[in-house]
Amino acid sequence: MRKSSDNRKAFLNYCKPAKTKTTHTHKKVRAQKDYAFATLRDALTYVYASRILFIKRLRSHKTMFIELLVCHALR
Repeated sequence: MRKSSDNRKAFLNYCKPAKTKTTHTHKKVRAQKDYAFATLRDALTYVYASRILFIKRLRSHKTMFIELLVCHALR
């Protein structure tokens, strides 16, 4: 009869992923995925940065417009 620890070891060995060699094709696919994710990250960063700059520009124009109105009202 097997011990419970033997059963546990057998189960853990069964659950382990099979060891596979990383072939050249796998490396190429991984490199393509990495490149795609890097490109996507760069695009999202650009969009986010441009949106922040746009909001800052809007705020500065709003404050300039408000200052102009206040100056005009004080005359």
